[in-house]
Amino acid sequence: MGEIAPAIADFVTGLALDEAGGRVFVSADDVVIAVDLETGFHETIVDIAGSDLESISDILLDAEGERLLIVDAVLDGLYALDLVTRDLDVVSRDASRGSGPAFDGPVSISRVGTSSELFVANQGSESVMRADLETGDREELAHSCATTTFAMLNQVLFSEPRHELLISGDNFFSVDLESGECTSLPRRVSPLQIRTTSDDQLLAVSFRTLLQIDRATGEVAIVSK
Repeated sequence: MGEIAPAIADFVTGLALDEAGGRVFVSADDVVIAVDLETGFHETIVDIAGSDLESISDILLDAEGERLLIVDAVLDGLYALDLVTRDLDVVSRDASRGSGPAFDGPVSISRVGTSSELFVANQGSESVMRADLETGDREELAHSCATTTFAMLNQVLFSEPRHELLISGDNFFSVDLESGECTSLPRRVSPLQIRTTSDDQLLAVSFRTLLQIDRATGEVAIVSK
């Protein structure tokens, strides 16, 4: 694989896999690069020095629309980059597109399958919001969690096996998207990122370590270090 360190000088803020295209998109605060998984060749597709963005906090591939969705924690907006033309459009932002409460320090984005339903984690307001990809409309997530806000919120993740939204911060919650019922999940580590597998396992990345978390007990097993 090619060396991407010169292009990504800061902490990685997002990863988005394009399986059909054989590439992965990697974002830092000020740049997004595309890496060819076969050759390792990489190119910069977004540089905030030449765009309307200010701080890239997460990315998500919209493969059907040939777009890369980008959240900006400074501009409090959700944007779409056309991967063919490289045009950047506003998807949802207060006073620009969509109705509802404004984003406040958005740091993470997730999507329900290939639907227009998106979820955005707001670190400023410690809240999770639902956003419509087509209209840009925004609304607070309805839930029954014991806490009304989510302290140190750093990730939201839609999990297909249970049709749930996982919310990670100071605490770890699962919200059933049909009923809004909230379950507090045990956790013994505070990972940087969490992913789910098709067989309902929880994988997590901590500093230089890949972990598997037991959903019922919070017990951790090291997968790779």
